[in-house]
Amino acid sequence: MTELGKVLPITVVAAIILFFIKEVFEFFKKRAEKKRKVSAYKILLAEEMAKNSWSIFGLRRIVERLQDHSLVHEVIRGADGACHLKSSRDEEVVKGIVLPFHSSIFDKHIVDLAVIDKKFFTQLRDTYQAIADAKVSRSTMLEMCEDQNLKFFLTPIFKES
Repeated sequence: MTELGKVLPITVVAAIILFFIKEVFEFFKKRAEKKRKVSAYKILLAEEMAKNSWSIFGLRRIVERLQDHSLVHEVIRGADGACHLKSSRDEEVVKGIVLPFHSSIFDKHIVDLAVIDKKFFTQLRDTYQAIADAKVSRSTMLEMCEDQNLKFFLTPIFKES
């Protein structure tokens, strides 16, 4: 059996060993980077979901109020773009903000999430589809409260302006 030093010069052997060491370090570095990214996205998305849970809670309470036919409802839009639903009966008045739904983190990073972690992305996709549906429900509810033609069909729920 011939020695490795006779077949390949020692510098070539050293270069090959250094290349493999570098590749192993790169592998672990990329894996750690991927874990950090996924962890950061999870934190950001959890914060976004916490905001959305309040929006869902508020929307449910508003729907409950809309089902009370003894109340008269109107939408009040603030200068800052915030929407409030005012419900009244005689002297009793209840106001509540109609919170928006949030999906900006998901919208901005959807491609990165799909590439980094397919399983995580698949779970998120269903959640954000539900958020998109909730956005449509919120918009439709506000439109129904504001549109005079729709108010006519839904009387006595909505206040005539």
